[in-house]
Formats: sequence, structure tokens, C-alpha cells
Amino acid sequence: MLADFDGILYAELFGEGTYEAVQKHPSWNRIAAVAAGKVHVARGSTNFGGIYSAKFLAGEWEKLFGLIEG
Repeated sequence: MLADFDGILYAELFGEGTYEAVQKHPSWNRIAAVAAGKVHVARGSTNFGGIYSAKFLAGEWEKLFGLIEG
């Protein structure tokens, strides 16, 4: 399912360290976007809702798109 993704936005609530655990999974580096370095980790709250989350996530998506386009 992830083979066709150009990039991955990984949202980690308050830097809890789950991304480091995901990186240890044997399949993680076999995903094309990961192997190409097209992963952006958004560390912060994405679940407050409303304008706060929308503004935060818009910036995080922009950072991911920068990785994909660059």
C-alpha cells in the first residue's frame, strides 16, 4: 500500500519517540519514500482540532512537499 507514496508525513504527538521505534521495523526502509528520504516527522500536537491543528499541519505538509519537490 505504501509503495506508491511520494512522501510520508509521520505525526508524533509531543515527540514521544514512536518514530524511532517505527524506524527499527525491518520493513520500514523498504518503503520507497523512506528509502528516498522523503519522510517528514511532525512533532507536536495534531489533535487539538480547529485552527490550531490546521495551521500546524499546513506548515508540516509544506515541509514534506519541500522534500518531495527538492
